[in-house]
Amino acid sequence: MNLNFFRKNWKPVFCFFGGLREISAATALIDFDNKKIKVKKYYSCFNDSEDGFGEEDFIKILSRLLKKISKKTPVILYFEQPFAKSSKVRLSVVRENPLSPLEYDDLENIILNLAWRLYDKERIFVSQKMKISEWDVALANSKITDPRIDDKKVLNPLGFTCKTLSFYLENTYFHSVFWDAIKAILEQWGGELLFLGEKNLIFDKSFSLINNIEPAISVEIGYSSTGIGIIGDYLNSFKYFDWGEKNLLRAIVQNLSLSFELAKEIKKMYEEGEMSENAKNWFKKLFEKELKLLIDGVSLAAKDFSVEKKIKRIYLFGSLKQFPLLVEEFQKQRWPASVFANPVAINFYSNEQFLNDTEISLDQPAEEISFNLLVGLVYPFLADAKYEEMNKILKRRIKWLNQNILKHHK
Repeated sequence: MNLNFFRKNWKPVFCFFGGLREISAATALIDFDNKKIKVKKYYSCFNDSEDGFGEEDFIKILSRLLKKISKKTPVILYFEQPFAKSSKVRLSVVRENPLSPLEYDDLENIILNLAWRLYDKERIFVSQKMKISEWDVALANSKITDPRIDDKKVLNPLGFTCKTLSFYLENTYFHSVFWDAIKAILEQWGGELLFLGEKNLIFDKSFSLINNIEPAISVEIGYSSTGIGIIGDYLNSFKYFDWGEKNLLRAIVQNLSLSFELAKEIKKMYEEGEMSENAKNWFKKLFEKELKLLIDGVSLAAKDFSVEKKIKRIYLFGSLKQFPLLVEEFQKQRWPASVFANPVAINFYSNEQFLNDTEISLDQPAEEISFNLLVGLVYPFLADAKYEEMNKILKRRIKWLNQNILKHHK
């Protein structure tokens, strides 16, 4: 991967996020020396319908936007489940001849064998997460990080003697038809793909820029579902459950026999305090019941988490940022003692706080940018070419692996 564009100030990058309810993209300039981001063009659209966005929407919009992007601008693409699934697993092998230096052919065989074993192990799990046939699972991207010999970090293990070799393998899977369509767009465009993965993988990477961040639970409240995970461990801990902003709207619709459009107006009036005291109290009781379902769902999901240190903080993201009752109701909850410390601090995690924590500045108000996209724009500050030689081997072997999987399927 050519990363020379990171060597000078103000280098361009194009970032695209595809989610069930949100599609957002931006062309930005990155100043790596001074840790600054300038957003040049910003695109976003939202879909609150029952079905939301799908692969065809992503392909259509991505194709249109990429036509306007220079081939010299590296691209970051990421999608949320169920459109993509990423994994991060440390793999290791014990060498038969630990006293002999590791040669190129040995390394190539080790990478191939470990990559094959991991794909064979993961594809059934991934197919269940993505709700597709295991034979429709395509390994779209794979990357090696943190190689070690005898548990000592190295940039390149070639030429070293060692008993064990290990490394992380980051895999990203798509539906094969979706991946073929994305590949066709990228090939027609002809530029460099800097990152391809699931939203949770890029969240893990970008949050790793924050020094000394304490373990915290993230609760991302969407329109129709809520995601909960441990910051820094999204790939292993993240869970979804069916509760979203739509539940509050549905409660209004069912109790007052109104349309969803009118329910949205009433919810907005409640948030902005544009109600009589009697009306406010009536809606408060209605919303408290619904919010209790949300909080119980968070508590239940958190019970399954395995933590080394008890969680002292819950960060809220997404919808309902302006909703008056939300933090208050979360603060009333008695959280599972197996996971949480006492007391638990509850607050919304803003775009501005994320930039402050990562010590990166933006040339416009942070809240004007989607948080999902902002996390992607921060990713270039992490990109490096430290393990380029191993990843060149992996890239060739993944291409061979996919070809053989396709032959086997036929």
